[in-house]
Amino acid sequence: MTDYRVRIAAKIQAILSGREDAPPAVKALQDYIWETVDVSSPSIADERLRELAHDLDFFQPDSAKRLGEPSLYGQNELIPHLEAALADLTALS
Repeated sequence: MTDYRVRIAAKIQAILSGREDAPPAVKALQDYIWETVDVSSPSIADERLRELAHDLDFFQPDSAKRLGEPSLYGQNELIPHLEAALADLTALS
């Protein structure tokens, strides 16, 4: 696994374990992915990371702000997104 993928996996694990406060950690993870993963990379693992970064645009921890916005999701839906990305990253690297 490349260095940046190891760092991304560690960031995902920190969010999943609750060691990091989800909203700022999710934003930091998303920013890190956009900054480090080459958008032209043909790697399936990198493609999956770019998809995760895009999906994180729809994470909204405040349930009041999600009302009437079916595309937004909260903490309960965040966990499966992160678990799937971590599993893909591990399997594809």
